[in-house]
Amino acid sequence: MNISEDFTRRVADDRFCAEVRQAVEEGNTAALERLGMRGFGRYAGRLAELIEESVRLGVDPDDLGFETLINELASPARYAHHLVNESGTAIQTALDSRNGLRIKPAEPEFESGRFGAIVSEAAHSESENAADNLAVQIGTMTKDAGNRFMEVNAEQRDRAGFKVTVRRTGGADCCPWCSARTGSWELKNAPDGVFGCHDNCKCMVDYTNSAGTVRGKAVGRKWNFAEIPYEPPHVMTHEEAREKGGFDEPKRLTEAPKRGTMYSDSDSEYKPVSPEAYSRITPLDVFGDQRDHLIVEAMRDVLNKVDGKEPGTEWLALYDYQTMNFIDGVLSEIGAGDVEPLDHGEAYISIHNHASEETFSFQDIYKFQEFKNCKAIFVVGNNGNCYALAKGKEYDDTGLFMKIIKRAKGFEPYTDDTEERFIEECKKYGVKYYERRY
Repeated sequence: MNISEDFTRRVADDRFCAEVRQAVEEGNTAALERLGMRGFGRYAGRLAELIEESVRLGVDPDDLGFETLINELASPARYAHHLVNESGTAIQTALDSRNGLRIKPAEPEFESGRFGAIVSEAAHSESENAADNLAVQIGTMTKDAGNRFMEVNAEQRDRAGFKVTVRRTGGADCCPWCSARTGSWELKNAPDGVFGCHDNCKCMVDYTNSAGTVRGKAVGRKWNFAEIPYEPPHVMTHEEAREKGGFDEPKRLTEAPKRGTMYSDSDSEYKPVSPEAYSRITPLDVFGDQRDHLIVEAMRDVLNKVDGKEPGTEWLALYDYQTMNFIDGVLSEIGAGDVEPLDHGEAYISIHNHASEETFSFQDIYKFQEFKNCKAIFVVGNNGNCYALAKGKEYDDTGLFMKIIKRAKGFEPYTDDTEERFIEECKKYGVKYYERRY
């Protein structure tokens, strides 16, 4: 039995995990409310214990090759992360419904960079305890997924104006770091790292928010949410975006280590937008509907943003996946440093230009996989070359993730045609590729 099968069996056989999963699958609101965020934290901790046991028994201490570990661990690690988010969303939704709230729970992404670093450390370790350390770290990552879910949703409700209280209780022989964070606080006064955990950490974290009490609006008053005015966010159309302007100012974004950054290949030859580029952009027939024609217009808008600017300048824009309404955009000037790519909470399409006129970079593909709501990514060269990647019906996210990790760790030697060969390999995982070169 491999690690993935063993972990799945353990989850199914564990009484507490089975009870939680049954409540989630049946949508048993009463059971989910009884669990609460405290029960959710216990569930994430139990999943961590189970996957740690599976890894410890399933990994061969004499065969800790990077590729072997990636193949064995990617699936169970992602499955554990899915179980955490699935249960957290169900429990939080049940609690919100009881309190009269309609806030969609946020689900943190799987930390692919952290996972790759853990596996890489084990593969290159000379310690005789490398296999045990690997099991512990995979377990910690799973437990931390539960804590991160609570952290982002507690912060979400705090920003919405509700009084959020976070509580952390320490286990036996609690370490000094955890002891300093043990207690109960209003979120805004909680110590840094209150949601954090370390290897073998036994602390429990949970949070609550006062039902319907909005800070700064009414002290002690219970709001009827029908009374709170709500205006849905306005998504600009192409015409409104062009009229509004202001996007020519570079938008400086700080680097996010957990998510990585997007940057251009410094060895490429940057070229200005050619006069004939606009007429060269024609539909790639990715979707087979009106969106293909709207994307042509959007690509021309992208080139218009950088036309006349210093060669090497790039404009990245996001559009709604269904309507092609403009969502957001960012300008990256040559020499300005790495710029964090944009992401969005709903399904979207990403479009940016390449001053090098070449196809997708490895970083483009990495973010295409990491950002789950990115359904398609388009690149337009400054000469009118057009490229597209789309997640097809047979898209295999785990397979592509494993392929990216192997490439990132240097298991594939670099040659001049590496990017093209890598894109061809991506097709095996349900990725659709389109291009038109001049």
